Amino acid sequence: MAKRIFQLHWVDRKTGEICRRQLKRGQLAEFFAKVGRQHNGPGMQFIAVKSEAQQAVLTLHRLREQLVKMRTMQVNQLRDLLYEFGLEGNSIFR
Repeated sequence: MAKRIFQLHWVDRKTGEICRRQLKRGQLAEFFAKVGRQHNGPGMQFIAVKSEAQQAVLTLHRLREQLVKMRTMQVNQLRDLLYEFGLEGNSIFR
């Protein structure tokens, strides 16, 4: 992981264009200070800082979502393998 470079991504509300910008650590605060002065109208949305407890809950949700995806992938892979050997996967998983 890069510790000195930040990659920013955002969508321009007017054009729908996806914008990207790479900043070094020292440029980050300066960049956001300029953006705040230029675009402080209705197009700028600020996000509240999350507490440690909120971050922990979000982490658990992400982990659960990842586990569900992995389980689904494994079941689909097993079903495909059973079809290759001429077995009906649906009847086995019901």
